[in-house]
Amino acid sequence: LGLLFIVGGHGLGAALADCRGLSSHLVRYGLLVIHDVFANAADGGQAPHAIWQLAKQSGLFEEVGSFQSLRALKRL
Repeated sequence: LGLLFIVGGHGLGAALADCRGLSSHLVRYGLLVIHDVFANAADGGQAPHAIWQLAKQSGLFEEVGSFQSLRALKRL
């Protein structure tokens, strides 16, 4: 895969399953794009924010950009 788009609004279990189950199929420099990433729980669900944080901390991804609630990471 060259692009994996995780739609926000899912519970943490579903978001983790999507990310873990599919991110290993991303090619080197492929993009992991996560929608509805909000640091403040009052602004939206926390599952997208949690998987964005986990991906950044994994050492497998590097943040490449953001636009509103979208976050993009590149597979290293």
